[in-house]
Amino acid sequence: MSPARNPGRVVGFWYLLSYWAARLRLIYIPNKLFVHGDGGRHGRQHRAHQMGFSIRNVERDLFGAVVLIFSCSPFYRLFKVVRPAARPCSS
Repeated sequence: MSPARNPGRVVGFWYLLSYWAARLRLIYIPNKLFVHGDGGRHGRQHRAHQMGFSIRNVERDLFGAVVLIFSCSPFYRLFKVVRPAARPCSS
């Protein structure tokens, strides 16, 4: 198996990508957009940065789903080598 097609490395890449996306979504964006304890200021911040809120929602839902979908195939290839498919029972 060549290092470029190693399913473990491919899975690691997708999980690293999801890690950095989660850091962005959970740490950086809320600190820039949300104002805790002041509802009026939070509303003004929301109106001023509507695109940021929209991007946050799209990134969370769409990008997270894409990463999970693309990490399923390398996981399948990785574990197929470890445990081949079970043989059907003979009656």
